[in-house]
Amino acid sequence: MKKLFPIMLFAGVAGLASNEGPIQLPQPRIYSYNVNSLPSISSNGGVYQGSPTAINNSGTIVGNFALQNTSFAFSDISGITTSLGSEFGNNDFGSEGSSASAINDAGTIVGYSSQVSFNGSTTTLRTYACSYSNQAWLDLGLGIGSAALCINSAGTIVGSYVNAGGATDAFSFSNGKVTDLGTLSGPGAGIGSQATSINNAGTIVGTSNTTSSITHAFSYTNGAMHDLGTLGGQNSSGTGINNAGSIIGNSNTSTGVIHAFLYSNGAMTDLGTLPGGTSSSANGINDNGTVVGSSAGHAFIYANGVMTDLNTLIAVQGVTLVSVRWTTSFNVIACDVVRHMSDACGGRA
Repeated sequence: MKKLFPIMLFAGVAGLASNEGPIQLPQPRIYSYNVNSLPSISSNGGVYQGSPTAINNSGTIVGNFALQNTSFAFSDISGITTSLGSEFGNNDFGSEGSSASAINDAGTIVGYSSQVSFNGSTTTLRTYACSYSNQAWLDLGLGIGSAALCINSAGTIVGSYVNAGGATDAFSFSNGKVTDLGTLSGPGAGIGSQATSINNAGTIVGTSNTTSSITHAFSYTNGAMHDLGTLGGQNSSGTGINNAGSIIGNSNTSTGVIHAFLYSNGAMTDLGTLPGGTSSSANGINDNGTVVGSSAGHAFIYANGVMTDLNTLIAVQGVTLVSVRWTTSFNVIACDVVRHMSDACGGRA
């Protein structure tokens, strides 16, 4: 059988390609990676393995692990994994929970706390955008249905919330002030947007409806939302931005398939797929411009125009890197892995 578990990859330079001749073109740096599995968490007689969502440049990882009725956020510092509990308490098998989305280099975590209610066969999840620091969750006061998705070095938080008109809009939160970012169709359109990332300069990226059925990636600067377009298809979404202003996301191509993209200097570049794949998705970008994501069921790293299967850069048998969540400026990568169990464990390799 196959088991999903999280790991960290630590990069070491294996070699650097070079050209000879009068013109020296930049070449991709080739890394090899050491694989470290994140510890599991024991609770009420059970053992739980989490899924990482982000990592900062100090190497602190945050993510979430699922319990019986809900999920809880965790942080991992130097191999010590800690449950972050919930704004509403820390009843592991109750109706309270939390989710970690991002962490900045100061160690402030953002995400949401949640409450689950049960009415017969109906389960209702209520989320509240929060930040976490000094071992406590802080509700941002954005109400039910809100979620914080990213935070920059200045502590500005972005995400989505349900505004007074009932629409789910992107927001930024700074010094106790909430700004509704609106949509690509203008304020009050009532069709929704979500902010997914912010860099240290304050540029925000995310996804907005342009009509009730079409979404486009956007960037938000100086109080205005800008449409980034698509790779020739109908829809696109923005997933990340680095401190150089390079934006990543995913888009339909002219044939309708979804490809990862890199948007820089006003141009959107199709990152393509791994061999044998028809689609790809970009999940993270660091300040070196390295993009990570997944394609053809494998994790990839994209640098200097080359997409490389991360599985070719590790010396570990019996595992498949399936999706990269995040990468730091030092090429420490947090990702999900499928471990292939042997026949002795009841499965097939």
